[in-house]
Amino acid sequence: MPTWSTVFHKTLVVSPLVLLTAACGSGSAPTSPSQDRTLTAVVEKSRAPIVCTYAVSGPASLDVPASGASTHITVTAPSGCRWTATDNASWIHLSIGSGSGTNTLKVTIDANKTGAPRTGVVSIAQTTIAVTQTAIVVDPLPLATTQISFSGLKTNNAPVTTYTESGFTVATASASWVAWTTYGHPAPFITFFAAGGSSVTGEVRVTAGGAAFVFKSVDLYSSTTRIPYRITGSRRGAVAFTLSDTLPNTFGDFATVSNANAATSIDTLTIALTNAAAPCCRNPMGLDTIVVAK
Repeated sequence: MPTWSTVFHKTLVVSPLVLLTAACGSGSAPTSPSQDRTLTAVVEKSRAPIVCTYAVSGPASLDVPASGASTHITVTAPSGCRWTATDNASWIHLSIGSGSGTNTLKVTIDANKTGAPRTGVVSIAQTTIAVTQTAIVVDPLPLATTQISFSGLKTNNAPVTTYTESGFTVATASASWVAWTTYGHPAPFITFFAAGGSSVTGEVRVTAGGAAFVFKSVDLYSSTTRIPYRITGSRRGAVAFTLSDTLPNTFGDFATVSNANAATSIDTLTIALTNAAAPCCRNPMGLDTIVVAK
């Protein structure tokens, strides 16, 4: 009798994770359903899901010198595990914004020429790294002193709301100020009035187009009364200094108020004068020769 072989396959579901494939091997032609057969089983397990874990090399924070620096950071993760890298500042640069598995990226910090320390954050593969950078210290240039003398005011009793001289702007903020071209320290100067028995506060603000400057002194005037004043210097909205006092009656002369904080940089100077006129008479009060430097 000729010898031949027959193969049949059957799949057995053993569990949700295991499959059995059975093969009946070769031999003589089967003579009955009960003939012995040799079964070879192949077991295949389904692939387990990848568990993504990330390890980021390097310190928890970066302290960077003012001149700038760069460093490399390595992310270690299983193959196929994706991650991202971001920062929150324009002066921080990342060589790549994302990766997969184990990879290395470069972090570059620009030189800090802002004059002030700064901070930022780098986030890599769910890890946050704080960045702190000092500032470059630049030796200040010698300041050029300017006297705002109101020399550009040519019309007597003309209203003054805004006046510009030598890159500085004087803007009136309260009361009605006018130019007096026939008097001053030297002439002209700006003044406002209080009717007899009344009190008026006149205020001016001095700026330099957003640039920083220092305030040295100002000459104040009143005809018949004392001069209560409040002078405030501020920088980026924060008060840098305040001078507050009352000058005795100058009897129509000028008195100079000097700033003990003349080395403090500001971007806005506010001068407020309180004109409390005597019951009998209207009183002029004003200022001249604002000395500043930048």
